[in-house]
Amino acid sequence: MPVLHATPCRLHAMILRLTSPLVSLSCWRMLLAASLVVSLLGCGNPVATVPPAPVASFPGNNDPPLLIDAAWLRDQRTRPDVDIRILDLSPPRDYAEGHVPGAIHAWWQDAMDPYYPVYGVVLANRNDPNARERYIDQPGITSDTIVVAYDNDNNRYAARLVWTLRYFGHEEAAVLDGGLAAWRGLGGPISRDSDRAPDVRPMEIQAQAGFIIGTRELQSRLADPSVVVFDARSEEEARDDLNGSLRIGRIPGAVSVPWTATLRDDAGRLKAPDDLMALLVAAGVTPDREVVIYARFGVESAQPWLVLSLLGYPNVRVYDQGWAEWASKPELPIAPLASDAAGTPNPTGTTT
Repeated sequence: MPVLHATPCRLHAMILRLTSPLVSLSCWRMLLAASLVVSLLGCGNPVATVPPAPVASFPGNNDPPLLIDAAWLRDQRTRPDVDIRILDLSPPRDYAEGHVPGAIHAWWQDAMDPYYPVYGVVLANRNDPNARERYIDQPGITSDTIVVAYDNDNNRYAARLVWTLRYFGHEEAAVLDGGLAAWRGLGGPISRDSDRAPDVRPMEIQAQAGFIIGTRELQSRLADPSVVVFDARSEEEARDDLNGSLRIGRIPGAVSVPWTATLRDDAGRLKAPDDLMALLVAAGVTPDREVVIYARFGVESAQPWLVLSLLGYPNVRVYDQGWAEWASKPELPIAPLASDAAGTPNPTGTTT
């Protein structure tokens, strides 16, 4: 069977394509379980090492920082007066093969709400009053903990974890630029021990304003010239209809800047601030406008959120339901993909 020859990453993509983004709760849980099993296999061939390099001088990388380099982690991780929790969001097999010493394995899927009908939406306390608190407690995070996250998939899951923690009110959370490859490039030691999180007192969660926008509000503001809708999907992601369950297109007026265009290498290190700003301004994503980011699912929106935050954009929100929810609602308008010729009908027949 062809599936036997598929890579774990392709298997994960197949699972998503075979399941509608709007599913029953039981199906959602089956999807999540299958996703977790696939993740156990590992995903792709992560970059082994990259030369050490300091994080560029981003105007929004203040204290506490959003992005740190391997040298910062080397100098801080063993200080007795600093409570640092390093979280590795790579698949378990990759974590077992080597990670930063002291790093705890964390599931990026744990931040998803299993009760919401769209895949990938951030945890809520609607059906489980303690869901967010458990998410914070499991890796041993307290209000004094400095969290450093990385993964082996261009740091998009690490960015999602940092976005989630900051949305929940924990500011001390940063992405390790270049992840394990940068740590190796610095000559940092590698551990194969399975580290466990310490027991901690529960931390109070207070969701912060200015992180999320809902479907109704977004629809009501599509004609607002002070708002720019940022489509962060890659071309492949934008043309994936999840086995016919989604319309192909974009939110009307959205500008396309694929999240992968912000990366300078396969380790997930970001391009220079000037290059990133030029890329965004050329697309109409300017700091004087409110920016709404969406992708296929909420998970992928965090990486461009990280970029804009580092550049000092003051008003950035994530449409967490993503294209998966927007495209599944026939009453919501869509436009052709920006890459399609003007006026050329897309597969849904929509031309505006």
